[in-house]
Amino acid sequence: FSKIFSQAGANQLKDVLPDEFLERRISLIKLSLFELTETLIEIFEIGRKGEELAYLQAFQDLVLEFSQQEKNDLAFFLEWWEENKAKKSIQVAGNIDAASIYTIHRSKGLQFRFVIIPFCTWKLDHEIPPLLWCKTDEAPFNQLGHVAVRYSIKLKKSFFRDEYEKEFSKAYLDNLNLLYVALTRAEEGLIVFAPKPKKNIRIKTVGDLMYHTIRQTNLSDQFDIVTNIFQRGEMKLLHQSVDQNKIKAVDLDHYATNDWRKKLVIKREGTSFFQVEVTETRQRINYGLLMHRALSMIHTKDNVDEVLNKLNREGIIQKEEIISLGIKLSSMLAHPVIGNWFAKEWQVKTEVSIITHDGKQPRPDRVIIKNVMHKGVQKQKAIVIDFKTGVKTSSDRRQVEDYSFTLSQMGYMDVEAFLLYLETMEVVPVVSKMNLSLF
Repeated sequence: FSKIFSQAGANQLKDVLPDEFLERRISLIKLSLFELTETLIEIFEIGRKGEELAYLQAFQDLVLEFSQQEKNDLAFFLEWWEENKAKKSIQVAGNIDAASIYTIHRSKGLQFRFVIIPFCTWKLDHEIPPLLWCKTDEAPFNQLGHVAVRYSIKLKKSFFRDEYEKEFSKAYLDNLNLLYVALTRAEEGLIVFAPKPKKNIRIKTVGDLMYHTIRQTNLSDQFDIVTNIFQRGEMKLLHQSVDQNKIKAVDLDHYATNDWRKKLVIKREGTSFFQVEVTETRQRINYGLLMHRALSMIHTKDNVDEVLNKLNREGIIQKEEIISLGIKLSSMLAHPVIGNWFAKEWQVKTEVSIITHDGKQPRPDRVIIKNVMHKGVQKQKAIVIDFKTGVKTSSDRRQVEDYSFTLSQMGYMDVEAFLLYLETMEVVPVVSKMNLSLF
């Protein structure tokens, strides 16, 4: 890649490439991945194309995410991009005035005000015949054991009739469930498109099934045989959840790029770090950092002294700080709620990343787990705790709600969530999103 950049001005390329790129082509390869893409956007003036801004911003988000989680290397990124570019899409807010395109599987569990199903034509049976592993007691085939047989209606006339009937029923049930999901996503309006089935043809698709269901039930009164349209109710706006007049949209006309070297400044507040006397603000910051570090290492009440001595050996705290931190930790662990989080009965996870389905990796401060009996079945109970210092903010609660919801999705039963403010030892219970949805 360094060769490509260094030779970019050779031959006819210098006639089509910007002068700035040709002048900086040697130094560009030395930049970090994110800074390189930002610089290229500025040089080639890509950010001036308004219709491309959404794609450009989404791409830069991916570059930043990749550089933080993977190797910050251009060659490695280009290889990763070739493998994954078809899987990436632009994420937009749910309240934007636009249509969102979902697969039926992805829409499961979601609700939308209006839904259009443009192709309600998938087959009730398998689209692609699978291989079935079948076994029969009929001689001489019983000597073969399990054999791979291609799924086909012809199996109804073979020794593998039972296996065919089971697979046939499963396929129909799966596709009926898919139809149920598709038809139950709308809140105010639903539009479905399906071809009219031919006469004397057996039901093969979900569209055929819907047509015959409408025509052979009391719904037929609402079916127009001339236009072949079934309509029930009127399509109209039932409610306006947000006053659109109060919302002022902000449109970006360009993608802003800046050279951070021209904007880097030293914060004057940092000068207190080098002063001999420690300010009150500095004391609070140090206290929060030390308590976080200590609590991340303490699993039970019994290893407090061990952790403090280890922090002292590593040079993180001084000997005189062992006593003061020990007193604060002892007072904390004597608390009826906090002390229970450090009992021996719990399995402890501290600052461990949780990989979610969307690729994020939240790291709660402390998660404790134990087995409990629920209706005669052994399940796992979990408590998630996040330690906070400083002024309370609404984001504190939202963060812990996300932790709790993620653990609930992972299958833990009766997930509890708490915020612990270290300076005041205030314990704040947090109701998870999962529990809110039950009310």
